[in-house]
Formats: sequence, C-alpha cells, structure tokens
Amino acid sequence: MQTDIDVAILSKMERGERKLTKELILKLAALYKANPDQLIVDFLSEKVIYELKDEELGLRALKIAEQRLNYHKKQYGRK
Repeated sequence: MQTDIDVAILSKMERGERKLTKELILKLAALYKANPDQLIVDFLSEKVIYELKDEELGLRALKIAEQRLNYHKKQYGRK
C-alpha cells in the first residue's frame, strides 16, 4: 500500500475503532491529490468535537481557547 500502513489498521480507522493521525492524513492527501490544509482542518475539528461534544461548557471553552490561541500566535509570531 502506498501509505505504508497495515490494511488491518486502516480497516479499524474506517470503522472508527482507531484514530487517524496527522501523518496519515498528509499521506492520503498526497495519494489522492486532495487539499492537505482542508483535510487537516477537518481532522482537527473532529478532534475538538470529540473532546467537547459532551461538555456543557464546551462552546464557552472553545471561544476562550480561540482567544488564547490568537494571543499565543501574536506573541510568538506564528500564523
């Protein structure tokens, strides 16, 4: 396989029994000539949803995290 990943592991990822990794997503983007930035955004948003979906204060925490991330990026010059 061109992604260098075991078929059994890939099958588990497809069934939701194992999480995808950023590294694999980048390999799949290259393989399928997909936009890697969009796939990473989707990947990260799913991680956030997974962590916050059952939290009553999840949206509030997400807003604060966005503010802190923007502050951090300004402090350290990252986009």
